[in-house]
Amino acid sequence: MLELLTADEMKVCGDTEAEIQAAIEEKKATLSNNKSAMANIVDYAAREKATELQTKMFGELKAAAVDDAQVAFEELKAFCGDQAKRLGELIAVVMNKYKTTDPRRYEPFEQVKDIAVKEQVPPPAALPLPEQVEFQLANATWYEEGFKIAMNEIAAVFNEAKTCEEICEHYDIDNSSGKWSKELRAEVFNLDLRTNQVVRAKFGPPKGFPRALEKMSQGKTLRDLNRVTFEFEDPLLMALCFEVLNKKYNIHGLKNKYLQETF
Repeated sequence: MLELLTADEMKVCGDTEAEIQAAIEEKKATLSNNKSAMANIVDYAAREKATELQTKMFGELKAAAVDDAQVAFEELKAFCGDQAKRLGELIAVVMNKYKTTDPRRYEPFEQVKDIAVKEQVPPPAALPLPEQVEFQLANATWYEEGFKIAMNEIAAVFNEAKTCEEICEHYDIDNSSGKWSKELRAEVFNLDLRTNQVVRAKFGPPKGFPRALEKMSQGKTLRDLNRVTFEFEDPLLMALCFEVLNKKYNIHGLKNKYLQETF
């Protein structure tokens, strides 16, 4: 049972058997709440209700019943607002899982601070807007293959490593403080028991011309033409991945949304 408590939690929970047992029960309750929240993220009844309201709204529009369509829209809007609040509360509980399951592995993740977005080099201004968009999309296509190779290589290093120190050594990450001297594959954070992988790299599809043109027509810039998502279960390894990216590349912007209080 003591395996539920980290060394730091043992230090503050007290010395008597009753105090230790109380700390264990509190931790078990927290983990149970986290598990319950994760199971409730997907609500099929809510999905069916939203689909029903959407169908009703579009049906009214098709019948040219504008007033009835507006009523249906307001009903759908209110329903979605309630669901957004529900999901936000559940996500907050789920995030608590990562903070409480092993605080030592979450601490480095909390130290990842935001980086203000830097302006990108714009396409040639002399070109008409559609050609500016084509220029950026063509540029992204040119880089895509090398981008995928580089990102897959990072994932492979993490998945093939035996220790966190091995990753630090590979990328020359400073570990003099022992910050990364923790178990690589923690039992409480399993991404894939079948393959023993600690990270998956998932690449986004190329942005289409119509959507890219729409964004630039609104004065927005195209920041996500080459996209990858590194999927981790362990917050410690996600923080270490940031260190790797920060070591290898010039990061132009970062938002650690996991530090926000509400979702």
